[in-house]
Amino acid sequence: MTTYDVLVLGEINADLILRGDVEPAWQQHEKIVDDMALVLGGSSAIFACGIARLGLRVAYVGVCGPDTIGQFCVQALNAAGVDTSHVIEDPQVRSGLTVVLQKPDDRAMLTYEGGIPLLRAEQIPASLLAASRHIHIGSYYLQHALRPGLPHLFARMRAKVAPPHSTPTGIRVRHGPVSTPCFHIRICFYPTMLKRVPSVDSQT
Repeated sequence: MTTYDVLVLGEINADLILRGDVEPAWQQHEKIVDDMALVLGGSSAIFACGIARLGLRVAYVGVCGPDTIGQFCVQALNAAGVDTSHVIEDPQVRSGLTVVLQKPDDRAMLTYEGGIPLLRAEQIPASLLAASRHIHIGSYYLQHALRPGLPHLFARMRAKVAPPHSTPTGIRVRHGPVSTPCFHIRICFYPTMLKRVPSVDSQT
């Protein structure tokens, strides 16, 4: 099996960006905007494309539907050199889409989640985990089905790369505009802050 530098678990969605006078006019008024663009969206997918272009071997796992948006996103990942052979296409799901209303100094976003929150930890093949050196997970708050399985997923990765009595594996959590390195700690999420609590593994 191919080995990967990074395994990315994340969302599959496109961004439809509208620019100009994007303030909606209700009561069925039609407005003309200046520009539009359909691009690959999602922080995880953008990250995967970026590191693949830097030469790393990247695999991506997410959930999409058998639709135009899903095909567009997968093709964009492939074009950047990302392996999408493990992307899950669910015939019962429609792919996610964000409509971005872009002003010169601000923007608003309307998101249809679709398959974004549906990826589950048990859907990640054990062989893929074994073939990956690092896991990257983005859009934590949107990954509703994935979150409950993350502790076990991280434990499996840590057991693979960190033999007993070795230095603990690092986990890097992105929260807002900064990336906080966390080593051998429990991570508790709050709406307005990231709090780190010392691990109690040795006490249980």
